[in-house]
Amino acid sequence: MNIRYYLLALLVASCAACNQPDDKRSGLIRVDLEPQYPMKGEGLRWSPKGKKLSLKSSSEGLETQLFLGPKGLRPINLRLFASEKGRHYDKLAMDLDRDGLFGEAPDTILSCTPGESRGKIWSSFSAVVTIPFGGSQPGDSIINPYPLSLWYVLDPAEPAVDQVIRYSRRGWMEGMVESDRGSFRVLITESMMDGIFDDNDSWAIAFDSLRTAMFQSKSAKSISQHNWLGEQAYGIDSLVTSGRELWIKQVDPKITRAEEEKQNDFLAPDREAARSGNQVAFMHDYEKAALLAKDQGKRLLIDFETTWCGPCKTMDKWVYTADAVIEESKSLICVKVDGDERKDLVENYTITGYPTLLVLDKNGDEQKRATGYQSVLKTIALMKN
Repeated sequence: MNIRYYLLALLVASCAACNQPDDKRSGLIRVDLEPQYPMKGEGLRWSPKGKKLSLKSSSEGLETQLFLGPKGLRPINLRLFASEKGRHYDKLAMDLDRDGLFGEAPDTILSCTPGESRGKIWSSFSAVVTIPFGGSQPGDSIINPYPLSLWYVLDPAEPAVDQVIRYSRRGWMEGMVESDRGSFRVLITESMMDGIFDDNDSWAIAFDSLRTAMFQSKSAKSISQHNWLGEQAYGIDSLVTSGRELWIKQVDPKITRAEEEKQNDFLAPDREAARSGNQVAFMHDYEKAALLAKDQGKRLLIDFETTWCGPCKTMDKWVYTADAVIEESKSLICVKVDGDERKDLVENYTITGYPTLLVLDKNGDEQKRATGYQSVLKTIALMKN
């Protein structure tokens, strides 16, 4: 063969290899995803927590702006108002087309019937906003629906406090892949609610038959972390900011799935602690507990909790029932305080999260403080004089 033709053949073959799709050339698996809404009875245990938007008073009501989507996209103006003078806020106007104005179309004015819960007035709304993303070619723009829950809470006892509206995302992105290992699904959702997908967010993967397992909190991993499909670990190589497509690849974490799950099970030592069926003898009247501690010359342990606090319930189940914690607690007077009911104590002790545990010395001065879930060993250390 003429050397010129031989070299030309090599060049053509090389170019052909270069034109192979990335997912075939480098062993990547492409996943196309679509927006999903929670059906009745389902929902992500690892959905992002609600965010707050500060409200400013205007002649028309309370107003704020919601920023969602790619950089440079105009915000969505929000206006909370009452349909009748003197009544609670029951209307939410949304500038859905982002033109800075409030229209009169039915889908831009949301209504609700305010309800009472825990002594507060709740105004709750549901909406679907849209987020546009430009494509690589003219006309390739993508519109993502973005389902939201929004709620405003008024505390009649403190009407000037908490002038915020909260919101959370109700949906996620999900796609299915057919492979030689069977059908499997990939799910991504935001951890940071900004309307785009990147390393700040989370993902899960599971065989199609185990789809509902992805809704559990233990399935969630950071986009930058690997996840497990059976006994094989996968990682996300790259994804587009719209969340409509991503590429995954097999990875070797140098550890088995069982070993990793055991390593990450931070509750295991608390679940395995010795128990005899008893629990810490908490009082529920702060004033009586404080007086008793003073009379007996004992330290006072205050556990600030709420009815909606998950870590509080976990401590009730695994920490305050451990024999070693019960034994150590006998040297103190222990009292539980509901932060929603005792705002005066929350303010007095500067409580910013739940649970918060305080230990006061016999003179009533703060000795120790811990916020968030505390293990059996950490709780014992906190209780020790």
